[in-house]
Parts: sequence; structure tokens; C-alpha cells
Amino acid sequence: MLGWGNHEGLWRGWHDLVKQRRRDVEKIYNTIDTSLATQLLRKYGVRFVYVGELERQEYKSSGLKKFSSFMNPVWNRRDSVIYEFIDPQAGSLFEKNINRGFNGFGGLF
Repeated sequence: MLGWGNHEGLWRGWHDLVKQRRRDVEKIYNTIDTSLATQLLRKYGVRFVYVGELERQEYKSSGLKKFSSFMNPVWNRRDSVIYEFIDPQAGSLFEKNINRGFNGFGGLF
């Protein structure tokens, strides 16, 4: 969703876009409001949210806890979790790929 902020800003001149996206990423991770998080996930077409050591250091634990209340964990190792946002209109990308015999996550990210 954010990409390499410095690169986008320097080469494409997208400073304002990068700043807005950075603020929205912070909202997605920090808010306890699942409606706001859902709205922003839809806005950017986000399907997966990663929560690992860095996210636990950077963002509020109260905001991180909300993901388990409305997203499905599709990968869990040690202290890292990948949640899938399943938009009722689009369905589950993870399950569609598994049902087609897709093995692994390489093409999903």
C-alpha cells in the first residue's frame, strides 16, 4: 500500500500521496474502529495485513487486536500473523487459490 516512500516521492513527485498513504496505514493499524479500518482497506484494495514484531513496536496494541475480530488469520508463525480481509462482495482470494490447487503464498502478495 505504501511502497518505498522515498523512491515514490523523489522519482515520481508523489510526496503528498505518500504522506496521505502513510497516515492511512497508521490509521489502519492504530484505530480500534473496525468500520474505519474496513473503509481504508477497501479504499486501497488491501487483501492481507501483516502483524509482526515491527508492527507491534510501531503501532498501538489496542489497534492491532481488532484485526482478529473481523479478519481471518491465514498464516501464523511465532509472533507474526497474516490476516486476510474478506470483503463480502469479493470473497476470499486465499480460499479461491487453495481450491485451484495453489500451493504457497508467493502469488498472493
